[in-house]
Amino acid sequence: MEDRDRWVRNEVLLGGLDPPYSTRFEDVVKGLERWGWKPRVMETRRSFARQVWLVAKGASRTLRSKHLTGRAMDLIDSRYAWDSTPLEFIVDLMILAETNGLLTGGLFGLTFDEKVERRIQAKAGQAGELKALLRVRCGWDPCHVEVPGV
Repeated sequence: MEDRDRWVRNEVLLGGLDPPYSTRFEDVVKGLERWGWKPRVMETRRSFARQVWLVAKGASRTLRSKHLTGRAMDLIDSRYAWDSTPLEFIVDLMILAETNGLLTGGLFGLTFDEKVERRIQAKAGQAGELKALLRVRCGWDPCHVEVPGV
């Protein structure tokens, strides 16, 4: 995908996010761009029918996804497929998400202590230590970003 097409796609999909939170998501995408990545927003708001289909397919684990309310997005670097996302991208995504008060799926499925440890590193921007932690164990949806707790 050409950069211009990616930017247009990102802008359209980011426009579907819940307005009180949309600038946080935009800041994550812009931050990844500044850091040399080519972020491609794959999905933001989705219908309940699509969510049911994704759960049946095994691509999602809940019928209460924050995608349903426009409070989540999935993104990758356009140069890589879902299953080959570089660890460095996941680390940068987690750092930018934490900086903007968002949560990544890289924490999904971890113990409370594991989550705390990774979030502390992300908030501190300590990429090397966070990369080492994620190598040990990363959550099951690392390219997902959402508003926590709402």
